[in-house]
Amino acid sequence: MTTRKEVYDAIDSEREYQDGIWGHSLSGDRPATELQPGGTRTVDEFSLYIIGYANDLMVNGSHFANEKDKLDIVRKIAGLGVACMEQHGAPHR
Repeated sequence: MTTRKEVYDAIDSEREYQDGIWGHSLSGDRPATELQPGGTRTVDEFSLYIIGYANDLMVNGSHFANEKDKLDIVRKIAGLGVACMEQHGAPHR
């Protein structure tokens, strides 16, 4: 078993990676502006990214045995969820 702290550390590493790759641009590689700072995405955009990676996970799960590849996709999805809540709020259950 992996501890919750180890899981959150993995998600934090994914968020650092995501910010390094996309943190200075808008979707479609549009340049950031003063009114639209880099890295911002709408909830709809995050939803589409998450669905895209969920589809990748479905294909991997139905065609391939490599568990690490599947867990890499799960980490990406978790990071996207965190990024979305960082930008748009994190309502508690």
